[in-house]
Amino acid sequence: MLFNLINNNNIFLVMNNKSIIISYIEKFESNFLPNSNFNFNSNIIKSIIINYKTYIALLIVPYLLTSDNFISGYVITILGLFYIYFGHIFYHSPYSFIFFFIHTYHHDHNDNASVYQEIIMEFLGIMLVVLVLTVINDIKHINYIYDPYIILYYFFFYASVHFLNYTFLRINNYHGKHHKSIESNYFPDICDIIFNTKYNNNTDYIENTDHWIFNIIGSATIAYFIKKYVENSSNNIQKNIKYSFIFIYLSLALYMFIFASTNVFNVIRSIDCFRQSKLVEIIAQLKKYYK
Repeated sequence: MLFNLINNNNIFLVMNNKSIIISYIEKFESNFLPNSNFNFNSNIIKSIIINYKTYIALLIVPYLLTSDNFISGYVITILGLFYIYFGHIFYHSPYSFIFFFIHTYHHDHNDNASVYQEIIMEFLGIMLVVLVLTVINDIKHINYIYDPYIILYYFFFYASVHFLNYTFLRINNYHGKHHKSIESNYFPDICDIIFNTKYNNNTDYIENTDHWIFNIIGSATIAYFIKKYVENSSNNIQKNIKYSFIFIYLSLALYMFIFASTNVFNVIRSIDCFRQSKLVEIIAQLKKYYK
């Protein structure tokens, strides 16, 4: 894996011998080896027992938001945890391009830009499903595994936990450990247990996620009122909301593209400066040698 750290026009390149994909598969396979299978199963059960209040809250929200189609809500809630987990891994991959440079900036800086750009990136990543399935195609026949308001709720939930709980309040220092080791603690903790990506491979540590409950309640409340407003609006207002959402989404995507492109040029410039400085050093050494 290639991870770029840009600071004052200096670039440090850290490369692992193994592909991140191969390392990830090996970690995942290790959970199913005979010696580790017991701990693997017991830690999942332990996580559910410790965080039963959080899981109850997560299961209540889909029923309240999608009471007419709560099965869809439960499916999305379960899949959403994995979507967030694998999405975070994808952000760390250079193949994600725009997301990669935005997320790298977030890891390398502590300024306000690293916060609001990360929030925009999470909005684009999570709400992309809504853009494609509701706004563009308006697909009706998949409503048993899809609900836009549950996905909107997930955005508020994930963004608020990420920045309020982990970044500003630093609860449990869970996310701080991810910034120390980017191949661990991706979030949520239950997925880190399942896929063996705990910090320092410390599978015995189970995060207490009771602090999520306030985020769940707040996010569900916001999504509920948005849903009621849209559903009680006239067809013309609903169309305006749809077009406004498209405009906002594409505008933010363009802004992120410009920002990521700027970072790309900064990386190229840093590499050129690094190579030039090394070349100057080599020339200076050769001059001394042949004097």
